[in-house]
Parts: sequence; structure tokens; C-alpha cells
Amino acid sequence: MKAIRTAALAAGINALCLFVSAQAGAAGDSRWSDVTSSMRVAPALTPNTLGDAAQDLVYVPIAPCRIVDTRQSYGGSGPLAANSTTAFDGVAASFAGQGGKASDCGIPAGAAALATTIGVLDATAQGDLRVWAADGTVPNASIAVFSPAVTGAPQPGQIFFSGASAIIPLCQTGCPQGKEFKVLAEAAQLDLTIDVTGYFRAAVMPAVANGAGQGLNWGTIARDVVGNATAQLRNDGTAPLGTGSLEITVGSGSDKVHFGDQVSFAGTALATVSQVGYVVKTTQENIDAASGAANMPSIQIELWTKGVVGSGYSTLNYSPTVNSTAYAWSGYIDAAADTSNAWGLTGSAFNSPATAANCGINGPRCTFAQVKTLLTSPPYNATMISFGVGKGRDYPWHGEIDSVRLNGTTYDFEAQGVRSVPTP
Repeated sequence: MKAIRTAALAAGINALCLFVSAQAGAAGDSRWSDVTSSMRVAPALTPNTLGDAAQDLVYVPIAPCRIVDTRQSYGGSGPLAANSTTAFDGVAASFAGQGGKASDCGIPAGAAALATTIGVLDATAQGDLRVWAADGTVPNASIAVFSPAVTGAPQPGQIFFSGASAIIPLCQTGCPQGKEFKVLAEAAQLDLTIDVTGYFRAAVMPAVANGAGQGLNWGTIARDVVGNATAQLRNDGTAPLGTGSLEITVGSGSDKVHFGDQVSFAGTALATVSQVGYVVKTTQENIDAASGAANMPSIQIELWTKGVVGSGYSTLNYSPTVNSTAYAWSGYIDAAADTSNAWGLTGSAFNSPATAANCGINGPRCTFAQVKTLLTSPPYNATMISFGVGKGRDYPWHGEIDSVRLNGTTYDFEAQGVRSVPTP
């Protein structure tokens, strides 16, 4: 199955709506009627870079699956009242509660939009239908316009609008009523059916044989791996961003592993870094292995501290001074704002002697602001070699990392690779 990349969607935009007029059904079947035909196309959007969660989406077709049928005879709650707004699930374990199929229809959590076919039955008057993401605003464009096919009071089954194709954007987080999209039945009472033929999801990098990130240059930094420690991208349905994470295993206190990008950040001045952080899931075994002492994975920034390749190599490590709650994602750990002196530099220049002024990893450590002041003052002018995360050379550890942030980008670890997400 081919995944078709599209940059034509953004949350809250009604993308492409194609309306087809047809005389459906067999000849002489009075239940069917002509309907208005129209085509509406949203304004063109300028594509962003690969991995943009709002605009750079991948389309995945699925077997047609009904997620909404308001007809009571099909398990629905009854017609939509004229001029009423109704919220619906776009992602659910079962759509039976809204008249749809008793399954998830193959629509994954995190889907950004749905490709749908919408039907309108038994409308009581001329009107139109509007749909939008539940956390958005009512659009000024409709996806369907319908009118009675006969004079006088319409009879059940006489007004039917079929074949209206619409891409429905979905609410992602903090959705009102826990629903993903809303429908407005303007000016007419009607029954509604919605069939999904595909969904759009955020782009991820292609998978590679060893599970390392591709395209964003993320992977295990082999020269900084000792013993049997491993870092592996994996699926995790509970991950704070997307559906994957980075699983790190360090079997003993002498092992270590480093997972990062040593291409994209090379030469970046440390002085330009203002936002750094990540999200961690640890275990009680990790906490017990250190007898309650802090035992957390680190953010690692390799540096040429004097700004010249080959001059003053050091690794700047951030390790939280307290453990996060076992078996739960920690929430965002803001390493740049941490004032607990959790940043330390490797290398003899900073550890011989290991004084507070030197921010050495083996002595009194510093805040990020203090490290930046040190490394941007003569004789230092630090530039980055790599940026990543790691663990080791202290205690055994097994857990997960996700949502690693550097300045305005969060790096989302997925089983298929590493995805960059612009972050305000």
C-alpha cells in the first residue's frame, strides 16, 4: 500500500470537498432525487518541511467503514435537529454508540483527519451541512447543500444526498466533550451517515533495519557505546507524543549508550540554545538499583568547547537530581530551566580541579545558564558536535524517553524513525 504525502491539510481547514450530484438507484425508484452539484477546493497551502505535524500529513486508505448513522433503526440516536450542532467521535474503539460499526474501523489514535463519504436522508427542508474539528470554529463553507425534490411536505426517503466526499479535520488534544469533530445541520432536520475511506496521520521517517532514525540523522552513536547497552525505537501506545518511544537498556553500571544526531547540529553555537528538555518513563527497579538515589537518563551535548574542530572535546550532560514517578511518563522535564545544578562537563579541563566554577561532571555541577556563561567566555566558544540522550556508567537502567526538545523543535521517537515537530 502506498502512502501518499499531502501538504493540503491543516487543523481546522476543510481541505477539499467534492460534491457529486447523481440520480442514484434504479430507474423509477422514487426514493432517490437529484441534488445540487458543486465542487469547493480550499486555498492552496505552502508545504512545510517533512515531519510538520499540522501540514505534512500522510494519507492511508482503508476499507470503507461507517462511523455515524443517526437513523434509530440502525442504532443511532435519531435525526439531527434543524440548526443544531452535534459532536461525534472520529477516533474510537467502537462507533456503535453513534450508529456506526462496532470496531475502531482501523483508524488509529492521533489521526489528523478523515476522508469520508457523507449521506443526508429525510431532510425536512432546503439546507446545508457543515463539519469542522471539535476545537475549531464553524466554517463559512458547507460540505453539502440539499433541497426537497417534491412540492409539499416531503415523505420519508424522498430526500437523499449521496456521494458527498469531504475531508474532516479532527481535534487532537483537549477536545470538547471528548469528541473529535462537529456537524451543523443548518435549516433542516435530517438523518446523517458518514463512511470513512481513509485517514491522514502525521508524517514519520521511513523504518530502517536496525531501528535507528533515518532522514533526521538520529541513531546510536557507536563510538559512545560501552558493553551491552542498547537504544531501540519501539511502539508504545502510551507515549506522550505519537505512538512510539526510545527504549534504553543498560545492564550494568559499567555499560553506557548514546542515541543522537551528530550531523544536523554540528557547528551550532551553544550560545544559541535556549530550550532543552525531554520526557522519561522509569521503573521502580531503576530507583531500587540506585538505593533511592537519582537514576535517570541524561541529555547529552557533545562539544568542541573552543569552537574549533579537534579543540577541547567535552560532553555536556544533564541528569535530573530526582527520580520521576515509576511506571508513568514524567511530564516535560525542562532541563534548561532546572536550577538544581544538574549539568556537568566531562574532560580534564573541567574536572581537574572539579570546582563549582568549572561545572565539572565529577564535582559541583551547574545550571544550564551557568554552563553557557562559562562556555561562551574566553578561552571558550563552544559549538556542538551532536545532540542526543543516553544512559550509563553509574547504575543499571531500563526505561523509555520521548519528546526530546531543542529550541523550537521537539523530536518525537517513533518505531519507524524520528519525527521533528515544530514547538512554540
